[in-house]
Amino acid sequence: MTTDVSPAEDAAPRRSDRTAALLAAPDAATHHPTLTRPPVAQAVVSSKGQVTLPAAMRAQLGIGPGSAIRFELRGRELVIKPELPISAYRGILKGYDLGDIEPEKEPDRELG
Repeated sequence: MTTDVSPAEDAAPRRSDRTAALLAAPDAATHHPTLTRPPVAQAVVSSKGQVTLPAAMRAQLGIGPGSAIRFELRGRELVIKPELPISAYRGILKGYDLGDIEPEKEPDRELG
């Protein structure tokens, strides 16, 4: 059994029913394991230039009172990154053989 297909229809990409349903559903990307959207929020800049970060995003990134954050401009985008405290690096080299890397100590100077 053959069907008549016009050249334009034959050249058009075909989508599976599942793909078509995912693309048609407004929240499909939030419910599909491989198609996830990053969290998005809006804020208003105060007269002092301050912005409140959404609580859910602060919690997810571990940002609390006194946390240091870094601002980066990427084209016309502003990227906010939390800075890790120095304590986060404790033990990072544990298990590595660093050899004898301690510098030689200088002799004490005489006061005089």
